[in-house]
Amino acid sequence: MDTLAAIALATEPPHPTDLKKEKIRKYDKIILKPMWRQILSQSLYQMLVLLVLLYLGPIMFDINYDYINTPFYYT
Repeated sequence: MDTLAAIALATEPPHPTDLKKEKIRKYDKIILKPMWRQILSQSLYQMLVLLVLLYLGPIMFDINYDYINTPFYYT
């Protein structure tokens, strides 16, 4: 779904005001502090949700599942 939007943005010429902005220096940070905070908070949230679903999901959805004795593959 993002392909057409990426092509549209990539083929569009830059706006003249964008060209007047200061250049990116060699030692500028790519990922800033707010971005790190958002990345870490999102990953912690996803880990929490996945762990809750893994361990409490069978109880919440009334599924009989044994974590230890159930094999990963049935033959």
